[in-house]
Amino acid sequence: MPLLFALLTLAGAASAQERWDFYRTDERQAARNCPFGPIEAGGYFCIEIGCDTGDGIGFLIRLTPRESQARLEGLWTVDYRQAGELVLEAVPGEAGVFRAPYLPRRDGVLVAGLKRGNVATFTIINRPIRANRPFGLNGSSDAIDRAFAACPLEAPAPLVVAEPAPAPDPTPESEPPAATPSEPEEVATAPGAEPEAAPEAPPEPSVAQVGVSDPAFETLTEIRALCRERGGAMVEVQHGFARPRDLNGDGLEDMEVDFGEAECVNVPYLYCDIPVCPTRIYLGQPDGSYLLAYEGDYETATTETVVTLSMKDESCTERRCARRFVWREGRLVPFE
Repeated sequence: MPLLFALLTLAGAASAQERWDFYRTDERQAARNCPFGPIEAGGYFCIEIGCDTGDGIGFLIRLTPRESQARLEGLWTVDYRQAGELVLEAVPGEAGVFRAPYLPRRDGVLVAGLKRGNVATFTIINRPIRANRPFGLNGSSDAIDRAFAACPLEAPAPLVVAEPAPAPDPTPESEPPAATPSEPEEVATAPGAEPEAAPEAPPEPSVAQVGVSDPAFETLTEIRALCRERGGAMVEVQHGFARPRDLNGDGLEDMEVDFGEAECVNVPYLYCDIPVCPTRIYLGQPDGSYLLAYEGDYETATTETVVTLSMKDESCTERRCARRFVWREGRLVPFE
C-alpha cells in the first residue's frame, strides 16, 4: 500500500506539472509549461510564450546550464504531426536560455495547434544526437491567450523627442514699412468670353489600406469581444479557423479566416444565422503583412489558372479576339 500511494503521488505530480499557466512579474509576462518541473528544482525543459516588459511576444526555451550552445534548431509536433520549425538564439548572460520572436506568417499555425492540441514535442536537431522534449497542452489555450493579450506583437519603436527650435530674436534690426491696403486688380476679359475658372483644388490623397500582421488573431479578438457582449462563456477555436494558402498565385501565403470555426459557448450561431458562415480572405504582402481582400458568405474557395488565347474568327471580323479558358480534367474549357 505505501508503494502504491507513492506511485500515485508521483503520477499526480507529473500530471500537474504538465499544465500550462500564465505568470506576470515586473520584468516579464508569459504562458509557460515545465513538464519535468522548474529547472532550479531538477527539471530540464521549460517552454514559454510571452515577452519581457517593453518587448514583443516570442518563444523562450529554458534548458539546464550544461546544455548551453549558440543556438537551438528544433522541430515541433502537435498530436504526433509535424507543426513547424524554429531557430532560437542563446540569450547572452543566461546559460541554457534561448529566445526567438513570434512571426505570424511563420508561427501562426503552430500557436493555433498548441492551443487546441493535446500533446506536443520540441526536438533539438542541431546536436550529434537529437534531443526530444515532450510536453502536454493542458490549459494551453487560456494561458497563451493571456500572453497575447499582455504582449505586443512587436516591440514598440523608441520615442524620438525633437529639440525645440531656438526662439527668434525679439529685437529686429529694422522694422519693415507698414503695408498699405490696395484695391483688387481687375482682370480684363474679351467681350463675350467666359471668366477664367478658379484652379481646381488638388485631389485629396487616398488613404492606403493598413495591413495586419496576424489576421487570425485580429479576427479572433473581434469574435471574443462580441461573444462576451452577448453573454458567452468562451470561444472554442476549431481546426479550420485559419487556413493559410496561396489564393492569387503570387507565391505569397494568403489566409482564409472562417467565423464558423470559432464557436461562442452558450451563444450558438453568433455569426452563422444561415447555412454558410462569413469568411474573410486576406492577401499576403511582401513585407509579411496581410490585406483584407474579401469578406462574405461562401463555402469553399478554389483557384484556377486562366489561359488567354488570342484568336481570329468570323465574329471578330478583322480584329483578333482574346478568349479565356481554364484547365479542367486535362482539357481547356471556356472560362465562364
